[in-house]
Amino acid sequence: MLAFLISKKFPKHFNDQTQMYESLIKRSPAITEDELTRYFKVVSLGVEGRPKRTYSPKTGVTVGRDGFGVPHIQGQTREATMFAVGYVTAEDRLFMMDVLRHLGRARLSQFLGDSERNREMDEAQLKVAPYTEADLTRQAQKLCAQGTEGAQVCEDMEAYIAGINAYIKNARLNPKYLPGEYVTLFKNPQRWKMEDSVAIASLVGGIFGEGGGEEVAAGKFLS
Repeated sequence: MLAFLISKKFPKHFNDQTQMYESLIKRSPAITEDELTRYFKVVSLGVEGRPKRTYSPKTGVTVGRDGFGVPHIQGQTREATMFAVGYVTAEDRLFMMDVLRHLGRARLSQFLGDSERNREMDEAQLKVAPYTEADLTRQAQKLCAQGTEGAQVCEDMEAYIAGINAYIKNARLNPKYLPGEYVTLFKNPQRWKMEDSVAIASLVGGIFGEGGGEEVAAGKFLS
């Protein structure tokens, strides 16, 4: 943040797709299939060509970052793969994740500060999903008890959470891994737990279950 204010240069990969999408507007609707990669990122599994960065957050898994900084994960086991998913998610979006787990509990004002907009969002979430911490715990436990599939989901979540916490540990020990927003707010990221993911799920469920994403209206408009 401070570096941007001084140099006026965006961080790496912050807006390196902007020009692509701006050009797409001018080219549409006559765009042809062979032009797509000029306006959209390639979404193949694995990095095409040589990764810009390769590292291993855990034994048995490798992360390769492509030219846009997108992580491509190759794991030898399901557990190692899910760990890496959690790690790179925190690496790219830790502060946003923290915002969402607080908002999912209707505690955004507590985290970001008491503003009218933050209070409105807390109130809206409280009306849709007024869960206590005990409620979140019960939901997680109930999911884990749902037979083989539920047990597998919980195993995946435990590995995913371990990956998030591995990155949080790095961020707490080394400032270069810590998102600048934490410094601005004089806060440190706290360990992730299953209830945090349940809280975010309640937030997403409230948004799409309560009012939807305007899919019907958008469909009518497009037709």
